[in-house]
Amino acid sequence: MKKIFLLCALIILATGCVNAKESSIPEYNSEVDGVSASEALHILYDSFELNERGTRDYPDDYAGYYLDGDFSQNNYVLVVMITDENSTRYDFFKGYENVRLETAEYSLNEMRKILIEMPSELMKELGLPYMGAQINMQQNIIELTFADTCTDEQKAIIDEYVKDKPVAVGYDPKSYPEVQTAV
Repeated sequence: MKKIFLLCALIILATGCVNAKESSIPEYNSEVDGVSASEALHILYDSFELNERGTRDYPDDYAGYYLDGDFSQNNYVLVVMITDENSTRYDFFKGYENVRLETAEYSLNEMRKILIEMPSELMKELGLPYMGAQINMQQNIIELTFADTCTDEQKAIIDEYVKDKPVAVGYDPKSYPEVQTAV
């Protein structure tokens, strides 16, 4: 159940729901203690501007979010990751007991850019057995997975490529399907 809720929340935040008008930071009463973590997530989401594609643009100081706590007791908080601890952009959360702000080194925009560029560079240029990647907002890293059939030489290439990036590399024993092309 916890995974389903997290997946739904991530999909809502990542893909965006189209509102009729462009949104700015909402005017919510921060003195209200009864705002749940899921309601706070909607408040956060509504604070992001709507672009011409109908999706939300993340501000450059936003590094993501995660839910922390005891899900079996429905007792958890929304943890909003930001890169600038002095930012006043998220002050609308002051007084919310189910929201916590934490600082992170990399913004979500920075990690998304790396995530878009990295696999194509590693796969196309080096022919490495890439299996997938995801952004781990809680750890503020990109988790990159390759097949465990990588040679030691290939692993050294990968390690050199990611050494100055917020990337954790894993090797998965699952078989890697060969890419088929139509002739």
